[in-house]
Amino acid sequence: MCLAIPGKIISIKNNIAQVKYSKETRSVKIVSGNYKIGDYVIAQARRR
Repeated sequence: MCLAIPGKIISIKNNIAQVKYSKETRSVKIVSGNYKIGDYVIAQARRR
């Protein structure tokens, strides 16, 4: 089962967005779409 939580884009540089979730900020690679600062996204988690 997967839990998806939306996050807000707070910055974008070289197709890497900094996405703010409730308690943390994560780097997310943008692979398609036209996103801008302030947009909300749902990013798939990667395996560690």
